[in-house]
Amino acid sequence: MHVSDLFSKDFPIGNAAASLSYVHDPIGTTTIPLHILWDTDSLRIPTVEEVGRATREFTEKYPRSFYPELQAHPVSDPDVFRKWAREGHQVAVDWAYGILAIVGRVRPDSPG
Repeated sequence: MHVSDLFSKDFPIGNAAASLSYVHDPIGTTTIPLHILWDTDSLRIPTVEEVGRATREFTEKYPRSFYPELQAHPVSDPDVFRKWAREGHQVAVDWAYGILAIVGRVRPDSPG
């Protein structure tokens, strides 16, 4: 979601990295922004503070050095972001926006 935007009749200037596309919460009765579902569904963390805490715990347990594939692609390499962005965009197209088409677009002013 962080490197993608959906452009359509409903979102002629983009959907703000899925922050304006609403989906039914799979474990609740309301609608939520697709971006929130994307970022928090695996943890279902309800607050920004808890997301920060979970992120710190995760990165302490699994620092960058834990992943050999990241060692092969140092952040200082100018192509790293471009490769990451392309990969992230393709994941969003294949998975997140594909799911959005199945679940439907629900705007905040629509009934849950």
